Amino acid sequence: MKKVSSLLSDMLILLGCALTLTELILYLQGSSLCNSTGCRVVESYMRVNPAYMYVLGFLLFCFLFVAEHRKDLKQYGPTLVTFALAAEGYLVGFQLFIVNTVCLFCATVASLILGIGILKLFGDTPKQIVTGFCLFAIMCSLVGLVNVSSSPIPSGKQNVLIYSKNCPHCEDVIRFSKERGITLTLCEANKVKDGLRWMGIDVVPVLICNDAEDKKIYTGAKHIESVLMSTYESHANEIEKARESSRNGMRNEMRQTNNKNDIISDRQSSASFMDFNRLVFQLKESAETCSINKSKGNACE
Repeated sequence: MKKVSSLLSDMLILLGCALTLTELILYLQGSSLCNSTGCRVVESYMRVNPAYMYVLGFLLFCFLFVAEHRKDLKQYGPTLVTFALAAEGYLVGFQLFIVNTVCLFCATVASLILGIGILKLFGDTPKQIVTGFCLFAIMCSLVGLVNVSSSPIPSGKQNVLIYSKNCPHCEDVIRFSKERGITLTLCEANKVKDGLRWMGIDVVPVLICNDAEDKKIYTGAKHIESVLMSTYESHANEIEKARESSRNGMRNEMRQTNNKNDIISDRQSSASFMDFNRLVFQLKESAETCSINKSKGNACE
């Protein structure tokens, strides 16, 4: 059983090495394995460069693999797994209770570490690994308890304005948006103070734009107004283009209708002309008949 668990553990460790190294390379190239909204939201809360986290994760899995195959380092393997479980407990709690969304890449790494921990339960130091799982649960619970007084920042809305009731600059931005018909999701700063603190923001107003492919944060009333103005103009241009397209479509339909009516009118005129010619021919034939009949002395009807 120990050999099987050791083999499976090596597979998970190597998978973790490949995963973190690939993500690091892609990040340096401006790309990512994880393109979900949750990944972008979690990344926006990070105070350090994500590349450092990827390097740390890669080194963690590398050291675990080396510790598995070197007798002089084997004793440090369970200790490292214990600390990794505690750290993952904090990160999982952070995503569940503070960010209120899950990063797929982070969840995958957490699953690998949890899997390695479970396999280590069949090793020589199961008690130490049990301690690691307890620390995982404690750290996750503590993050939830600390954040119980704060709500997560809405992430499903396009434009979220974080404001304070006693802030005149916030009122200016709200009035600016109402005058131009720009929809904002208002969120009071006191209700999301923990999320702001994690982002290193201690001022209001704050505008969070949750676009389809990105998450952008703006501070300062004038800066926010310029961003909203550009958004408003872009939206107005799109509406005008849609209206112009609709008008063009209606014009084309009217042209097609007029063309059809012209064709029908021409056909009717042609038919009327043919009927007229037929009538003239009949009258002419009747006149000729009368003339013949008159020449024979008969009365013309």
